[in-house]
Amino acid sequence: FVQFKGFSNLTAMDQGQIARNIASGKGFSTQFIRPLAIRQLEASGKGVPAENFPDFYQSPLNPFVNALPLKLVESSWKMSPTDLVYAGDRAIAGLSIVFFLLSVGIWYFVGARLFDSKLSLIACAIVLLSDMMWQFSLSGLPQMLMLFLFSGAMLLTVFAMQNQDRTVIVLLS
Repeated sequence: FVQFKGFSNLTAMDQGQIARNIASGKGFSTQFIRPLAIRQLEASGKGVPAENFPDFYQSPLNPFVNALPLKLVESSWKMSPTDLVYAGDRAIAGLSIVFFLLSVGIWYFVGARLFDSKLSLIACAIVLLSDMMWQFSLSGLPQMLMLFLFSGAMLLTVFAMQNQDRTVIVLLS
């Protein structure tokens, strides 16, 4: 996070400005207008809006989730000449780091239930030391949100499988 210089990926920038529009009350709109989106609007018989152009390209979950930290730093949206990194980019990257750390914690419990706690701890430590995972965390893309959702689903699956085994044992006895 110390070496963070802002988003460098166009998709992350696009999702970030959509999230900022959501946080400011403009809805799921964008300033990055694609020709195909104009064609879709015209084909449906709707005019091209002058403001709050609806986005048809990005998936909605990540911008809606990123709108929360952007709303928290709303007073810092304007950049001053001394700012090197946009405060919104830092807020979104911070949320991604939180999702990453929560995911690693969940994977620890999954590994401890499936294997053993020492092996799970070693695997989680290796993941935490992986530079690639930290780069994904700082990218502004939805990878860490998806990792969090997937790890939560895996933990629930492990719980369900273990409870199913207990149910079968109770029924057989």
